[in-house]
Amino acid sequence: MTRNQTPQTLVDLLRLRAQETPDRPGYIYLRDGNADQEQLTYGALDKKARAIAAHLRSHAKPGDRALINHLPGTEYIASFFGCLYAGVVAVPVYPPRFNQSLERIKSIVTDGTARVALTSAAILESLRPVIDSSPELASVDWLVTDRDFGNLDQEWMNPGVQGSDLAFMQYTSGSTSQPKGVMLSHENLIVNLGAISDHFGANSNSRCVIWLPPYHDMGLIGGLLTPMLGGFPVTLMSPYSFLQRPIRWLEAISKSRATHSGAPNFAYDLCVQRISDEQAAGLDLSSWELAFCGAEPIQVDVLERFAERFSKFGFKRKAFYPCYGLAESTLLVSGPDRREGPMVRRIDAGLLQHAHRAEVLPAGDPKGRDLFGCGAAPKDHQIRIVDPDSKTPVKDGEVGEIWFSGRSVAKGYWGQTELSEETFRAEITGELGHYLRTGDLGFLLDGQVFVTGRIKDLIIIRGRNVYPQDLEVSSGRAHAAARAGATAVFSILSDKQEERLVVVQEMERRARDADLSEVSKAIRDAIFQEHGLAVDTVCLIRTNSIPLTTSGKIKRHECRKKFLNGELTELLRDPS
Repeated sequence: MTRNQTPQTLVDLLRLRAQETPDRPGYIYLRDGNADQEQLTYGALDKKARAIAAHLRSHAKPGDRALINHLPGTEYIASFFGCLYAGVVAVPVYPPRFNQSLERIKSIVTDGTARVALTSAAILESLRPVIDSSPELASVDWLVTDRDFGNLDQEWMNPGVQGSDLAFMQYTSGSTSQPKGVMLSHENLIVNLGAISDHFGANSNSRCVIWLPPYHDMGLIGGLLTPMLGGFPVTLMSPYSFLQRPIRWLEAISKSRATHSGAPNFAYDLCVQRISDEQAAGLDLSSWELAFCGAEPIQVDVLERFAERFSKFGFKRKAFYPCYGLAESTLLVSGPDRREGPMVRRIDAGLLQHAHRAEVLPAGDPKGRDLFGCGAAPKDHQIRIVDPDSKTPVKDGEVGEIWFSGRSVAKGYWGQTELSEETFRAEITGELGHYLRTGDLGFLLDGQVFVTGRIKDLIIIRGRNVYPQDLEVSSGRAHAAARAGATAVFSILSDKQEERLVVVQEMERRARDADLSEVSKAIRDAIFQEHGLAVDTVCLIRTNSIPLTTSGKIKRHECRKKFLNGELTELLRDPS
């Protein structure tokens, strides 16, 4: 490949970086989330990837699946590219910490028929008793990559990977169903990485900071691969480093003079709640040009509070970049024009819920709710809003299912032909062409897509569409003892087969002496006053006990199941 050619695969991309800028640090990993750094140049990454690929040759053939079972860091990156360099399909998995995580890995091994697993010596030692007692895990060859491979890299042979070949399988988080393996080709990735770079305005002068887990699309594709396409460095830290001390994220941006960084909605809220003025002293966030936000419903008031709080440290509100994506589309589906700043529209909440229609109200109108626009589709891609039942397009401003088409759309779900046909090759009535059915609800307005929720999470009470995330926000801020961002709202059927609203709310650890009945009343009052809905049951539970996916999303369906089976760590169920 010559200097002026566009890479067709991720193998081409890393080889190009290693040839042109071998000594440039592509990745700087903060081991302790602060000063303890480990750098990985493009040349060193290429060398390690070739060695791992050569080692893989005796255990797997091109097209086989390999688990990537590393903690965040440089070994994870090297193992990922080692798979690609061998033509082996990488399958990132979350390193197991609890039995629940082990069950997920077992199901992925079975579903993806993985042949090998790449891991560290420490993880393998801790897993050995479990591996020996598990037929699923024992069937896999476990290979350690944090070792000296000597000159094995010189034995690497290019497998001749093509753009149409599978690069890796992204297992969905399972927030609404069992995890499914999304098959992503090299072409899918190169196209979507280009779209992200264009939307984000990233170039070789950019700098990035990412703490998002590399086991999911936002952290892996947005955080690890997009910087490589642009040829700019990214500073990495473990998600645990951020969650333990959120200030570390902003400190890393300040110290590295990062231009690009982002996270889901909850992270911005966590910064406002847990970073004191004393901790923030000395921050300089003026270099932060684009603060993307996605992966979960984006709350306007959360980002406004973040902007207000950190503007005195140089943060600019116009840097906010609400975007929308999902694993089935590789990552990005839509994003706004970064030069114009985020679009906010106040929408009539009643019409949205009752008539499934968006009507813009004046700013501050008490009948409305603010929604962020998530921009438009990338070049050569298309977004349509479709009635999910009739499969016909709806008018701008009307709510329907978001459908997406273009070369970023993945090849399907591994081993699930029927579901893949239904999800990835949907057809609009009376039209030619195939679309990805996202399962998300939204509407088009002023040239941007507004996401309102997921079809499977939608609650219908007396003919009214209710988006659970709206009620969850109200519950989380109803009382100081309620933990914001740790709420699940769902419905159950009464004896008369009527939908009844249930709120499961985590309590703040520091609020052990709170009056639980008072908290329950505050939640009921807030949801009634803000949404006109009566809550049937409030269930208050301990901190960190609500079911989550490995990417931190609330698993409403599992929470509902645990609630019905009495398996939640309940502090109060009102009524009992």
